[in-house]
Amino acid sequence: MELKALAARLGIPEYPQALEEIYRTLPADDGLLCNHAFITEMQETYDAVGEFLDDVLRGADALRADADRYLWARLMCQVIKGSRNRVEALRIPLPPNNETLAADMLPILILVYFVPAQVERYRARGMSDEQIRKNVNNIRVNIWVASVTQGRPMLTPGLFGWLHLYMYGLIFDHASFNFQPDIWSSSVVLRNKKTGEYVHAMPGGIQCHRSGYILGSAGCEDEEDSFTTSYIEQVDFIEANLSTEGLAQRERTMLYKDEWEVVLRPGDDVISLHIPRNTDITPEVVTQSLREGMELCRKYYPELSFKYIICISWLVDPQLVGILGENAKMAQFSKRFVKCPYKCAGNGCLGYVFPGCRGEVADYPENTSLQRGIKALMLGGGFIHNVTGIIPELF
Repeated sequence: MELKALAARLGIPEYPQALEEIYRTLPADDGLLCNHAFITEMQETYDAVGEFLDDVLRGADALRADADRYLWARLMCQVIKGSRNRVEALRIPLPPNNETLAADMLPILILVYFVPAQVERYRARGMSDEQIRKNVNNIRVNIWVASVTQGRPMLTPGLFGWLHLYMYGLIFDHASFNFQPDIWSSSVVLRNKKTGEYVHAMPGGIQCHRSGYILGSAGCEDEEDSFTTSYIEQVDFIEANLSTEGLAQRERTMLYKDEWEVVLRPGDDVISLHIPRNTDITPEVVTQSLREGMELCRKYYPELSFKYIICISWLVDPQLVGILGENAKMAQFSKRFVKCPYKCAGNGCLGYVFPGCRGEVADYPENTSLQRGIKALMLGGGFIHNVTGIIPELF
């Protein structure tokens, strides 16, 4: 059987040509991918799939019976085995989901297959069995997320890709958050030596909407009166467009290095913060979680020199303060960050605030103040945007 014909039957229009050789040399089936005993062992030992065990076991039988899809799953496993990082592991696409049980469970079964390798990566970092179990349990967590947003137990391609961070030991859960060692790739951040004020100096060449959002972001597609950022750095000064509360400023500002110091540049090590659904963002809980997570990052990843905790999220959007009021937990969480704009489609909050809702915004529920506020904003042509921020207080 030719790989091209297999891909065509599964509805996969293209794939890396390097897969041809991997396909030709595919080893004999080890029998673990859809093995009930193995899946059950991963559940009993690590709570990998939780309450979805019966669905996964039925899905294993369905995938095994779907010869083409099962063969593609084996090919995906072989690619992952030979990959040194998650980018290489994701080079082979998932087949389009035809809404069968086999299709729904294929990405889940691949992740379960690699639980032992995931565990070894975390153990090599010095993580406890309890911590490892919590990390592996993210397969279950994300099946639940998909069941809420998609209406059935499964994993979307996005969730499957997200879980590769766990497969490669590049993220861990602690208290309220997920902590991911990362590389800063946005602005140059400066701190005033006297006042402690922080500012983002925007990179040069960024096209910005007249509002200060990145051009092309939701609601910001109109190029009229847009502007392009500039960044000039000399020995004694930086001249750039700054960001104020997540919006790029049209006017360029001169910052002198005898007054301002650069504390973060693209390429620096940072801790990227991710916020699970329904997490506790009470200010005191957040502060404690951040402090503990920061110390654990330093312990588990000693080869990295972390500068700041950063976050790219709709929960950083300063508009939440106006919607919910200064004292709301979400508003207080947003106010922790020094912000700069991030190009986004403006839909990052929808699956969280309006889970399972599709269709017209006018039909979205209004059961909470957050739902009412965001719905009103969207009906008025606005959006909640993902915003990039750093938390300066802990470093």
